[in-house]
Amino acid sequence: MKFSARLRKGFTLIELLIVIVIIGILAVGLVPKVIDAPKKARDTVRKTDVNQIKIAAESYYTDNSKYPADLAAMASYFQGGIAPVNAGGLTNYSFTPLSTSTCYYITATLESAAGGNELTAQAPADCPALKTLMGDAAKVAPGLGKYYIVAGGSF
Repeated sequence: MKFSARLRKGFTLIELLIVIVIIGILAVGLVPKVIDAPKKARDTVRKTDVNQIKIAAESYYTDNSKYPADLAAMASYFQGGIAPVNAGGLTNYSFTPLSTSTCYYITATLESAAGGNELTAQAPADCPALKTLMGDAAKVAPGLGKYYIVAGGSF
């Protein structure tokens, strides 16, 4: 009996299982990063908006020698005359003037808890309300999903 050499076509079951396992391992590593990308993008927009609020507050201070009572008071300092609104349906930005409007802090709620910041800022010497609120230094633990800016006064 004569055996003929046949070309083997296709893959064995073991080869297919190995490829599927490798693809699964890669997917497990990449999928969470892809899913979090839109959240991180919206958080970046929020941080940029907070910085724009700070610039508008400083411009308002230059013109009026005090900080505004709220975001609506400085609407004309934003492009289009409208203060930024927090994206994604989260709580709007918080602008809080302290101590007869000589200093303030701004907060924004972020979607990614790890996207927050650790705030360590000296409370301004001429802002006793902020000193009372924060002590000599503000310390906010990272990972709380908040973004903070403390400004105004003399640091």
